[in-house]
Amino acid sequence: MTPQDHIDQLFWWYFEKQLFTFFASERNNPSVNETLRTFKTAKEVAVRYSWNEDATLRFLRALGALGYLAEHNGYFKAVEKQLLRLSSSQTRAVNWFAAVPSLSEETSLFTESVPTLETLSRHCGAHSAPDFVKAAAHAQDTDALIGLAYDQFIVARFFTEHVLEATLREGRSQVQRALGLPSQQIFDHYGAHDSFLQLYSASFSFSNSAANAFVAEQVRFQENEFVLDVGGGAGGLCRAILNQQPNLNFAIYDHPNSARSIIAAQNMLRIELPTVRRAYGDFFNDTHGGLHGIDPDDRYAKIFLGWILHDWSDEQCVAILRRCGHHLQPTGTIYILEKVITNTVTNSRAILLDFLMLSMADGQERKLDEYKAICEKADLRIGFCITNPGRGRDIIGVEKG
Repeated sequence: MTPQDHIDQLFWWYFEKQLFTFFASERNNPSVNETLRTFKTAKEVAVRYSWNEDATLRFLRALGALGYLAEHNGYFKAVEKQLLRLSSSQTRAVNWFAAVPSLSEETSLFTESVPTLETLSRHCGAHSAPDFVKAAAHAQDTDALIGLAYDQFIVARFFTEHVLEATLREGRSQVQRALGLPSQQIFDHYGAHDSFLQLYSASFSFSNSAANAFVAEQVRFQENEFVLDVGGGAGGLCRAILNQQPNLNFAIYDHPNSARSIIAAQNMLRIELPTVRRAYGDFFNDTHGGLHGIDPDDRYAKIFLGWILHDWSDEQCVAILRRCGHHLQPTGTIYILEKVITNTVTNSRAILLDFLMLSMADGQERKLDEYKAICEKADLRIGFCITNPGRGRDIIGVEKG
């Protein structure tokens, strides 16, 4: 198992431990666990604890994905035999994340140019960065590995008991409460700190390397096609595709506040994209019906949206898709790269991500029918969906209606 896989595993163990702890907490009187000794609907649970009904449903589904609840026709009940199965490995994960700092403007993690393994160790106190991370200190992608660990320290702030409770009570993003920052929009937080955004961009490309390779293998390109990656960051997907088909007219589109950090992250990962054009703009700024910052006459055969739509509401997704559709060639395809929610046990991570996206960004993971609905509102239609058998993103092909 690679250091990257270890960090990823610790992160998800920690998420499970925090959800279970809140589920069984005596702070809720009675505990949610006790309430669900018999079948209850999400609405009944929400009324019992004065929680938001939609947030409660997503919380219960996350617990169901972990095996702690059984669901039948919208009713949930605790699964007794699962309640004591937390392992020592999950305790190790809790130890690592236990001393996550309060991330305010004054935190030195934000004042240093680039956090290091020593920085992480210092802020974790006795629970220093795990040995397998230290052992990676001379690995080729060490900086990106640090970024991945650092990013997950920040995300872990959304799993503390008081933040989980606020998410359920209010049914909305808890960026202010989790990070101690004035904005409720997490992307404002990213944009305010160049060093963190650099690490985030690097870790995003680094952690999605297998998923990017899957896309490059599954999508067929024609030589000299015009391709656009919306929110492409440091260019991880771009590099994977160009390794398979170098003769493409490729462009990466991102927010202008990200420009310096993205280029720094690209250098950190040693991603060289000399033939790739970069464009910057705000895809919510409707200047000509298309994407702000891109020539209104530009048309692309393929447009990629990787881990973009799950950050936004249905209405915002429709707006993004409409503007991408403006730049799509008549026979072109928009590729939505997201983990689609299904009813299978192996799909549990999508359901967990759904609750996380609510807390972090007022976003959500979606079922294929839900993607179909927002595409239709944007005058588009889903042509196909390729399921990724691993943990990475599925590929939804969208065409003009």
